[in-house]
Amino acid sequence: MATTAAPSSFLSNIDPALRQFWHPVALTTEVPDSGRPLRVDLLGHSWVILRLDGRLVALYDRCPHRLVPLSEGTVVGDRLQCRYHGYEFDADGRCRHVPALGTEPPPPRIRVPTAHVRPAFGLVWLCEAEIEPAFPLSESPYLDPDLDTFVAGPFETRVDAGLLTDNFLDVTHLPFLHAQTFGGVTDEVHELEVERSGWSLRQSTDSVTTERGETLPVHYDYTLHAPFACQLAMTTLAGDREGRTDYVWSFCQPQAADRTRWFLVHAYAGLDHDPAAVADAAEFQTRVGLEDLSILEPMRRPSLPLDNSECHTRGDKGCVAYRQIMKSVAAGESRPLTAAPTSHAV
Repeated sequence: MATTAAPSSFLSNIDPALRQFWHPVALTTEVPDSGRPLRVDLLGHSWVILRLDGRLVALYDRCPHRLVPLSEGTVVGDRLQCRYHGYEFDADGRCRHVPALGTEPPPPRIRVPTAHVRPAFGLVWLCEAEIEPAFPLSESPYLDPDLDTFVAGPFETRVDAGLLTDNFLDVTHLPFLHAQTFGGVTDEVHELEVERSGWSLRQSTDSVTTERGETLPVHYDYTLHAPFACQLAMTTLAGDREGRTDYVWSFCQPQAADRTRWFLVHAYAGLDHDPAAVADAAEFQTRVGLEDLSILEPMRRPSLPLDNSECHTRGDKGCVAYRQIMKSVAAGESRPLTAAPTSHAV
């Protein structure tokens, strides 16, 4: 019997409310020291990332003269020169030279918009907001010299950033979708502990994982910051790796309405800075990411629902809390300055 679902509201990859947040736009290794410009897409806009005058810079990828992409230009000294008519722009977006004017200074109105930009977690982050917000994430585990860091992916997908983040936060799919990699099945039900504070949340639970054919207990501790940044600390509770904690961060770059770039950043213990071991771990985690995409991409509309069109249980407490956070973001509510933690129930 065919049924018609009620209309759903979804979080768009290009929602204007997302402009107030930091988003990753590239690997730091993709921005060469030579200053060659790199085009990146974010929230339906194109930006050019490069190094000028010793600074990491983000300029809007459009010359105000004839609206051609500045990412096609070249670096001349401490300026970016447009390929079309040779206009030169400094790190603050000001036009410093127009060849057709000779020595005459350019009109002040010829200026390129800029964005806030910074490196973190081996990635370049960009924020389009007029006032630079605080960066919400701590790099302390990532910078631990005893841990090996690597990136799985990045993955190019049509799945929205919100749905990718929701998938990363969802612990109940792990034994099934990831049965071929690390998912372990147990009859024991572990309750989720979820606390929301403003536009962030903490989620923790015990579970099991499979490693080299052995099922081991593990503790998962998630920390999420809206809109699309989530850290997972995984502590093994038995076996040779008892007490060891590995970290995974899920970061999303909402490029356009139907395009997302997904970064899975890892900081692992026990690899002993062995390049072969790090490469093997990166290959394994890439397989894990592809398993997620294999179920998300076939969805008719791979976007995060913000209404009540889904059927949730108490195993979805963290995902429900995330939807409520993103519903507040999409509604244009003001960013909470401080908030007391609250437990969450379905």
